[in-house]
Amino acid sequence: MNILNKITFEIEETRFDFSKLDDWQRKTNHYRVIIGHNNKIIEVPFFTGQGWNREPDLKDVLFSLFMDAGGYKNALDFSDWCANYGYNDDSINAKKIYDTCGKIYEKLESMFNEKEYEQLSEMANEY
Repeated sequence: MNILNKITFEIEETRFDFSKLDDWQRKTNHYRVIIGHNNKIIEVPFFTGQGWNREPDLKDVLFSLFMDAGGYKNALDFSDWCANYGYNDDSINAKKIYDTCGKIYEKLESMFNEKEYEQLSEMANEY
């Protein structure tokens, strides 16, 4: 059975507090997403650019999260992550993004067993 069929997914278009958003996020479509698996739930904000013409589905959101988590997991440290993604390692904003990717990685790793995590990570890389 495809692992995606075992994952619950809820999405709703919403508006977040603009004072907490960066310039790009203010110009995007805002969604609140809930993903469930193995009796665990992840709730995340999800943003799509103005050119996006449909509501994101499970693959869009989950694979985006896995790409963020993979970047964190595969980096040696913050400086290495910055070098991989073109950020300045003296940037407070870059550190916030890195830390967020780390939290996503921890949530996904606790939600999926090792085999599932690797399978989904591979699917994300092929998406």
